[in-house]
Amino acid sequence: MALTTAAILSDIESLFTQAPELRKLRWLATDTVADSLAHEWRDPAVTRNTLALLQYTSGSTAEPKGVMISHGNLLHNSAYINRLFALIADSITVTWLPAFHDMGLTMGSSSRCTREVRLPDAAGVLSHAADRWLQAMSRYKATISGGPKFRV
Repeated sequence: MALTTAAILSDIESLFTQAPELRKLRWLATDTVADSLAHEWRDPAVTRNTLALLQYTSGSTAEPKGVMISHGNLLHNSAYINRLFALIADSITVTWLPAFHDMGLTMGSSSRCTREVRLPDAAGVLSHAADRWLQAMSRYKATISGGPKFRV
């Protein structure tokens, strides 16, 4: 299953002819789900050992491999990052790291930070990207940040 927005799904559908395997996924535009369906939600009885996601290696040094990540793994990594970076409830994250990146997931959306600002991935390839990153850290008063290695 792939979760997205209606606008992104509209753009992605044009890629189905180039990548037919995408068509096989069940696509859900989460911004179009009716609020009236909330009463149908059922507790999935998730435990620390329940599979949360499959993380794939990049394949830069060998054939890509999938690794099973449990909810307990995510909680442990998030707690470690919270402790390592001394995050508190008032911490503010500014990052380029998308939520599908392991560090983007554990540093951002599962941390103690009150506010998280994610810069668009596409901005990383634009000229003056490093300047924009520094401006965003200043504007949002970031207490923690993470992103790509820039070459000047």
